Amino acid sequence: MYRKQRFLTGFTLIELLVIVIILSILAGLAVPQYIKTVEKEKMREAEANLYTMYMAEKMYKLDHPTVGYINCGSGLAACNVALDIEMTEQYFGNWQCTAGGGSPATTFECTATRNSGRYGGTCIMQIDETGDLTDTGCP
Repeated sequence: MYRKQRFLTGFTLIELLVIVIILSILAGLAVPQYIKTVEKEKMREAEANLYTMYMAEKMYKLDHPTVGYINCGSGLAACNVALDIEMTEQYFGNWQCTAGGGSPATTFECTATRNSGRYGGTCIMQIDETGDLTDTGCP
């Protein structure tokens, strides 16, 4: 007697749809978390650069006590030259350090403004001569 054997190969359409739905749900949960993590890392990079500028301003004042702190102009390249540091930044486009408080300058404030990305120009980070970092509107 012959038994008819049935060979099942492949997946049914329902099984494929279930897999696609499960993968879509997982991707929907993972992608926003990934974007949030990337944005936090961009902020940490800017924060590290501001602390580098803070330390460079402090060292400049120690090396030039009659001048005090320095205005390094606008832009990270100008700050790199004036403070003799080497930083690169691609997420925050507007960097500026301003000094004040008379002659020699006794106060300074370095500012980084976000120019691209998810939050655009709404993020401003500042550091002053005390080393206090403040951010306004940063995620």
